[in-house]
Amino acid sequence: MTETHDCSTATWQSNPDFESLFNPKSIAIVGASESPAGGSRYLLAMRRSGFTEKGGKIYLINPKFKGKELFGTTAFGELRDPAIPKPVDIVIVSVPAKIVPQVVRDCQGLARFGVIFTSGFRESGHDDVDKELRDAIFSGRTRWVGPNCLGVLDTGSRAAIYEELKMIPGNVSFVAQSGGQMMRSIMYLSSLGLGFKSALSIGNAYDVSPSEIIDYYSRDGKTKVVAMYMEAMKDGHQLMEIAKRVTWEMPLIIWKGGSSERGKVAAASHTAGIAGSFEVFKGACKQNGVIWADHFELFMDYVITASIRPKFPRNLNVGIVAAGGGIGVEMTDSFSNLGLNVVDLHPATQEKLAKLFPDINTSFKNPVDTGEYGYFPDKFAQALRLVCEDPNIGSVVFVREPERFPFLEKMFNLKNPEQQTIESLKTIAAESPLPMFCTPSANSDEQQNFQLRHDFQVKMIQAGIPVVNFMPNIARIIKRMYDYRQYLVKRKKELRAKESVFDPHEADDGNKKNGVVE
Repeated sequence: MTETHDCSTATWQSNPDFESLFNPKSIAIVGASESPAGGSRYLLAMRRSGFTEKGGKIYLINPKFKGKELFGTTAFGELRDPAIPKPVDIVIVSVPAKIVPQVVRDCQGLARFGVIFTSGFRESGHDDVDKELRDAIFSGRTRWVGPNCLGVLDTGSRAAIYEELKMIPGNVSFVAQSGGQMMRSIMYLSSLGLGFKSALSIGNAYDVSPSEIIDYYSRDGKTKVVAMYMEAMKDGHQLMEIAKRVTWEMPLIIWKGGSSERGKVAAASHTAGIAGSFEVFKGACKQNGVIWADHFELFMDYVITASIRPKFPRNLNVGIVAAGGGIGVEMTDSFSNLGLNVVDLHPATQEKLAKLFPDINTSFKNPVDTGEYGYFPDKFAQALRLVCEDPNIGSVVFVREPERFPFLEKMFNLKNPEQQTIESLKTIAAESPLPMFCTPSANSDEQQNFQLRHDFQVKMIQAGIPVVNFMPNIARIIKRMYDYRQYLVKRKKELRAKESVFDPHEADDGNKKNGVVE
């Protein structure tokens, strides 16, 4: 039966429900064609993802193909066709830039949300068409995502963008001004067996703003980490006001593009935004508990850590465990130069370690060098547990080198040392309240060794232990996590003083009842 609405008096748009954007039941694609690229890619992607299997409806709109079949689906000439129930939840616009404003006007009131895939507006120097588009966007009740964007992904509703993209459910939700950076992030996570909840590419963000989206994510009941790529901060004050509320509930990680002067120029030509001062951005992040990154690898390391091991250090003292002295020196230098403290372990811990290992090529102050005996998984796990229990230590970093597992299996007659290592470390990770990181210390660039490191990283992530390949990133993660914890402690004290609503028996250590901080 056709759903009817009085679009002249409807109130759904003045107070939008973003559930319709992320969990749509009906999607219209304006500009679908015989090509599998452009608008038709959304149809093919959502068939593959399971959107249509779950009952989602897709309507193809193109007057050139009215009444004809495109990829097995009959096309309509216009969205106003009475055979299409309205309002549809999303209309995707994939037509040449010069006719986008008219298409937007034609769709107003007929869709709850619109996604403008088309680019070629202010970012391309076409200011006249850009002004016409802005006027069209704000001429009606439909809310618009974009232009110059990919749109929405959701592992619950199975709304999809690319046919071959893995849709793995997870607890991270993304919002990004760059569709490419968003897809890159999701593809990287999926290669490690990790997924996401929702993702929205917003492009130039003329209407729907990143502030609204991170606010929605924080309330959707499934997102535990919000991750954002941004270039311009057009609603900076509003963004940080919402960030202040969001970071009280969950980590908010922002990767800021356009941090250099030349990067600002690139950002303007990409999404028509003014990137602004990076120093001001960093200051605003610190004031509001936001974890910031300035490049992809660090962004991903933050996201993975917050997703699988949201534990935040009580201090900046780091314990290092390795089966070798040289790499311990390297880590000590790297961490110390980046602001961490490599302090002596408690004497009692050193005594216990000395009983565990012979006094041959070993050291137990910090970094801990287990010597050759540390290649035995059970011995290494015992050492790691002792360091985790040391009262002086706030975070633990250790080295395991996957390339050496085949060698150790032969040399020491160990049966499946990788599995033994992961099982023993998994138990410690589950029991310890400390942030814990593994760095794999690449030994070789040969293809089979890349595969060994990758497989080991995937298994460690499944065990709840972040593996960080670039050692200095570990120090940066620990520092930002510590700053976040300190921010929460400060907020807690401020709220306690203002409202007196906290449990007097709850320890004043930054822990939260929702488990975000431990």
